[in-house]
Amino acid sequence: MNDYLDITASELLKELDHFFLIDTHDGAATGFWVNEQALTERHYWVDGDYKVEIVRALLPAHQHAPHNYKITRLAASENERNVVLLEYDGVHKRILTFRRGEWVNRLCKYFYQKERYYLQQLNENPNFQAIEY
Repeated sequence: MNDYLDITASELLKELDHFFLIDTHDGAATGFWVNEQALTERHYWVDGDYKVEIVRALLPAHQHAPHNYKITRLAASENERNVVLLEYDGVHKRILTFRRGEWVNRLCKYFYQKERYYLQQLNENPNFQAIEY
């Protein structure tokens, strides 16, 4: 397994882009109309005692700009505050906040496990044909 502690924010953003291409959408908000629900995807990840919210958003005024990302570690109790781990402004292509730490390692391992699970589900589907190179 890779050690992601040295990962840069831009590499993490690539991982996030790839992750949201995987099966994270529950299919509840479908349709081609523009609304806030269709432009914002939320994913929650449990990291030890904390719940982490991953938000991917697209601004209606900038449909062709890269997505905005915000990863927030939510407070576990009333005495704590939410901690923003990553905030990326896709319109201006600027990383506003990036807190390095072990959470990056755990998040990337989670992405990897989710992808492996997704590929396994596809493989078990009779309509999916494994391609070997």
